[in-house]
Amino acid sequence: MSHVNIKQFLTVLAAMGLLLVVSSCQNDASLDSQFSLDELRTDAFAVVDYYDVDANIQDATIDANLSMNPVFKTSSGFRRHAGYRGGKGGHLGQILRQLGITEEQGAGIKELVKAHRESVKASFEALRAVNQDIIDDAKSKRKEILDAMRIGTITREEAKEQLKAFSQSKREAIANNPESAPHIEAICSAKVALFESIRTRFDGSQQSGWDDWVAGLEGICFGS
Repeated sequence: MSHVNIKQFLTVLAAMGLLLVVSSCQNDASLDSQFSLDELRTDAFAVVDYYDVDANIQDATIDANLSMNPVFKTSSGFRRHAGYRGGKGGHLGQILRQLGITEEQGAGIKELVKAHRESVKASFEALRAVNQDIIDDAKSKRKEILDAMRIGTITREEAKEQLKAFSQSKREAIANNPESAPHIEAICSAKVALFESIRTRFDGSQQSGWDDWVAGLEGICFGS
């Protein structure tokens, strides 16, 4: 190989090396701009809704009364109960991963979710207040079942089954209580408004994916 060819070869090789470095830096920058997948799995992106009320109702048992615990704990803020039975839309992690949000988008959406929680706290407390009579009635019903068990009218297993059944009936009574309706509506309206605000954080292609996801949502806030 001549001296000229060697020089040309080295020039081309250097140029290819530079392209690889630039490409690698671009890929690293792209990865750095993506929002943390680990954080997307946390409760920071859980959208609080009526199903959190249901999750925080503790069924009556032989050892404890039925209770309606607060959704927001004063000491630790919001932490989703393991018994949450909401459908799609209760957590944003999966859809935001699919849309490939950036660090900036993720930080903004996280703040929107946080603001949403603050906006509905009063509605959740009002829900507890208007259903206190149902909770108190549950205590009386539990006492009747336990008394029947103690005198032998029903067995312990039968008592457990009756407590489970009437606990479910109380959950339904709370959901269907006319006095619950305005507070549930307020929570749902806030959730819909949150989703509309989140949409503004996306670019065109992301908005299309978001719209398809929202259109497929089901649950108490979406007409089913």
